[in-house]
Amino acid sequence: MASLEPHHLAAGQTLSLHGRHGWILRVRVGRIWLTCSGDPQDYFLGAGDAMCLGAGRVVVEADAHAAAQFDIQPLGARSADLSPAGDAVPIAP
Repeated sequence: MASLEPHHLAAGQTLSLHGRHGWILRVRVGRIWLTCSGDPQDYFLGAGDAMCLGAGRVVVEADAHAAAQFDIQPLGARSADLSPAGDAVPIAP
């Protein structure tokens, strides 16, 4: 899953990745929906939001109305204060 280059998703496009503990997904442009195996919550993240990933399948989908861009990098000192859910907003059941 190593990805220091940004991922680009067209509006409504979905991407499935294998998460790696200690890596962080940060949205650069747009808004995404994110779900991770083993986590009962789904999340919406917008530009500037970030989320620490765990191990397992991660599914990311761009908003239906706009493209999105995000990157995934090892957790570093700049983001060390993020909780496991980062700045993500859970989707209410």
